[in-house]
Amino acid sequence: MEVKERILEFCDFMKIRPTRFERMCGLSNGYLNKLRHEPSREKLEAIFAVFPQLNKQWLLTGIGNMLLPSNVTTNNISTTRGNAIVGNVDGGMIAGGNISSVNITLPPQGFQKIIKSDGSQTTVEVATTNGECEIPKEVADELAFLRKENGDLKNKIIELQGRLLEGK
Repeated sequence: MEVKERILEFCDFMKIRPTRFERMCGLSNGYLNKLRHEPSREKLEAIFAVFPQLNKQWLLTGIGNMLLPSNVTTNNISTTRGNAIVGNVDGGMIAGGNISSVNITLPPQGFQKIIKSDGSQTTVEVATTNGECEIPKEVADELAFLRKENGDLKNKIIELQGRLLEGK
Protein backbone atom coordinates (compact mmCIF):
# COMPACT_ATOMS: atom_id res chain seq x y z
CA MET A 1 0.00 0.00 0.00
CA GLU A 2 1.35 3.42 -0.98
CA VAL A 3 1.11 6.75 0.88
CA LYS A 4 -1.87 7.76 -1.24
CA GLU A 5 -3.83 4.66 -0.22
CA ARG A 6 -2.97 5.20 3.44
CA ILE A 7 -4.17 8.83 3.22
CA LEU A 8 -7.43 7.60 1.70
CA GLU A 9 -7.71 4.99 4.46
CA PHE A 10 -7.18 7.75 7.05
CA CYS A 11 -9.86 9.87 5.35
CA ASP A 12 -12.23 6.93 5.49
CA PHE A 13 -11.41 6.37 9.17
CA MET A 14 -12.01 10.08 9.91
CA LYS A 15 -15.19 10.01 7.82
CA ILE A 16 -14.06 12.92 5.66
CA ARG A 17 -13.99 13.13 1.90
CA PRO A 18 -10.58 13.36 0.20
CA THR A 19 -11.54 16.79 -1.17
CA ARG A 20 -12.22 18.00 2.39
CA PHE A 21 -8.88 16.54 3.50
CA GLU A 22 -7.17 18.46 0.68
CA ARG A 23 -8.85 21.73 1.69
CA MET A 24 -8.06 21.24 5.37
CA CYS A 25 -4.38 20.65 4.58
CA GLY A 26 -4.11 23.45 2.01
CA LEU A 27 -3.53 20.99 -0.84
CA SER A 28 -4.75 21.70 -4.34
CA ASN A 29 -8.09 20.30 -5.49
CA GLY A 30 -7.53 16.79 -6.87
CA TYR A 31 -4.06 16.51 -5.30
CA LEU A 32 -4.68 13.00 -3.97
CA ASN A 33 -6.00 11.76 -7.32
CA LYS A 34 -2.82 12.99 -9.02
CA LEU A 35 -0.45 11.74 -6.30
CA ARG A 36 1.90 9.10 -7.77
CA HIS A 37 4.85 9.25 -5.34
CA GLU A 38 5.50 10.26 -1.75
CA PRO A 39 4.29 13.82 -1.06
CA SER A 40 6.89 16.54 -0.70
CA ARG A 41 8.20 17.50 2.73
CA GLU A 42 6.10 20.68 2.68
CA LYS A 43 2.92 18.76 1.89
CA LEU A 44 3.63 16.23 4.65
CA GLU A 45 4.26 19.05 7.15
CA ALA A 46 0.91 20.59 6.20
CA ILE A 47 -0.86 17.23 6.68
CA PHE A 48 0.73 16.58 10.09
CA ALA A 49 0.04 20.15 11.22
CA VAL A 50 -3.69 19.61 10.62
CA PHE A 51 -3.74 15.98 11.80
CA PRO A 52 -1.15 15.68 14.60
CA GLN A 53 -2.70 12.37 15.71
CA LEU A 54 -1.67 10.77 12.38
CA ASN A 55 1.35 8.47 12.81
CA LYS A 56 4.11 9.64 10.43
CA GLN A 57 5.78 6.23 10.35
CA TRP A 58 2.50 4.53 9.45
CA LEU A 59 1.71 7.06 6.73
CA LEU A 60 5.14 6.81 5.09
CA THR A 61 5.89 3.10 5.57
CA GLY A 62 2.70 1.36 6.69
CA ILE A 63 4.45 0.25 9.90
CA GLY A 64 2.71 0.77 13.21
CA ASN A 65 -0.74 2.11 14.03
CA MET A 66 -2.56 4.75 12.01
CA LEU A 67 -2.94 6.99 15.05
CA LEU A 68 -0.35 8.00 17.61
CA PRO A 69 -1.01 7.11 21.22
CA SER A 70 -1.65 10.23 23.25
CA ASN A 71 -2.29 10.85 26.93
CA VAL A 72 -3.83 14.20 26.17
CA THR A 73 -6.42 13.19 23.59
CA THR A 74 -7.50 9.83 24.99
CA ASN A 75 -9.99 9.68 27.81
CA ASN A 76 -11.24 6.54 29.49
CA ILE A 77 -14.87 7.26 30.25
CA SER A 78 -17.50 4.81 31.42
CA THR A 79 -21.23 5.38 31.18
CA THR A 80 -24.17 4.27 33.25
CA ARG A 81 -27.82 3.88 32.33
CA GLY A 82 -28.56 7.13 34.13
CA ASN A 83 -26.85 10.48 33.75
CA ALA A 84 -23.73 9.65 35.77
CA ILE A 85 -20.39 8.92 34.13
CA VAL A 86 -17.27 7.39 35.55
CA GLY A 87 -13.78 7.68 34.20
CA ASN A 88 -10.46 9.43 33.99
CA VAL A 89 -10.51 12.70 32.11
CA ASP A 90 -7.10 14.40 31.96
CA GLY A 91 -6.11 12.83 35.24
CA GLY A 92 -9.29 13.78 37.12
CA MET A 93 -11.86 11.25 38.29
CA ILE A 94 -15.60 11.48 37.73
CA ALA A 95 -17.66 8.98 39.72
CA GLY A 96 -21.00 7.25 39.34
CA GLY A 97 -22.41 3.73 39.60
CA ASN A 98 -23.40 0.75 37.43
CA ILE A 99 -20.40 1.06 35.08
CA SER A 100 -19.85 -0.13 31.53
CA SER A 101 -16.60 1.03 29.86
CA VAL A 102 -16.19 2.89 26.58
CA ASN A 103 -12.79 4.16 25.43
CA ILE A 104 -12.99 7.51 23.69
CA THR A 105 -10.39 9.26 21.54
CA LEU A 106 -11.16 12.92 21.11
CA PRO A 107 -11.63 13.95 17.46
CA PRO A 108 -9.57 16.70 15.80
CA GLN A 109 -10.77 20.29 15.91
CA GLY A 110 -13.78 20.84 13.66
CA PHE A 111 -15.12 17.35 14.28
CA GLN A 112 -17.50 15.87 16.82
CA LYS A 113 -17.62 12.32 18.12
CA ILE A 114 -21.00 10.67 18.50
CA ILE A 115 -21.12 7.75 20.92
CA LYS A 116 -24.14 5.50 20.65
CA SER A 117 -25.67 3.55 23.52
CA ASP A 118 -24.04 0.34 22.26
CA GLY A 119 -20.59 1.96 22.57
CA SER A 120 -20.02 2.37 18.83
CA GLN A 121 -18.52 5.69 17.78
CA THR A 122 -18.86 7.93 14.74
CA THR A 123 -16.86 11.07 13.95
CA VAL A 124 -18.61 13.81 11.97
CA GLU A 125 -17.36 17.13 10.67
CA VAL A 126 -19.11 20.09 12.25
CA ALA A 127 -19.71 23.67 11.20
CA THR A 128 -20.66 26.65 13.35
CA THR A 129 -23.81 28.19 11.90
CA ASN A 130 -24.29 31.33 13.97
CA GLY A 131 -21.24 31.46 16.19
CA GLU A 132 -22.94 29.37 18.85
CA CYS A 133 -24.39 26.16 17.45
CA GLU A 134 -22.26 23.39 15.95
CA ILE A 135 -24.02 21.08 13.49
CA PRO A 136 -22.67 18.36 11.19
CA LYS A 137 -20.94 19.86 8.12
CA GLU A 138 -23.20 17.95 5.72
CA VAL A 139 -26.26 19.46 7.42
CA ALA A 140 -24.71 22.95 7.27
CA ASP A 141 -23.95 22.50 3.56
CA GLU A 142 -27.51 21.31 2.88
CA LEU A 143 -28.90 24.23 4.90
CA ALA A 144 -26.83 26.72 2.88
CA PHE A 145 -28.01 25.11 -0.36
CA LEU A 146 -31.66 25.23 0.72
CA ARG A 147 -31.34 28.88 1.81
CA LYS A 148 -29.90 29.79 -1.59
CA GLU A 149 -32.59 27.81 -3.39
CA ASN A 150 -35.25 29.49 -1.25
CA GLY A 151 -33.87 32.92 -2.19
CA ASP A 152 -33.83 31.95 -5.87
CA LEU A 153 -37.46 30.81 -5.66
CA LYS A 154 -38.50 34.04 -3.93
CA ASN A 155 -36.85 36.04 -6.73
CA LYS A 156 -38.60 33.90 -9.35
CA ILE A 157 -41.99 34.50 -7.65
CA ILE A 158 -41.36 38.26 -7.60
CA GLU A 159 -40.39 38.14 -11.27
CA LEU A 160 -43.52 36.18 -12.20
CA GLN A 161 -45.74 38.52 -10.14
CA GLY A 162 -44.23 41.45 -12.03
CA ARG A 163 -44.96 39.82 -15.38
CA LEU A 164 -48.57 39.16 -14.33
CA LEU A 165 -49.04 42.77 -13.27
CA GLU A 166 -47.53 44.03 -16.53
CA GLY A 167 -49.87 41.78 -18.54
CA LYS A 168 -53.07 43.12 -16.89
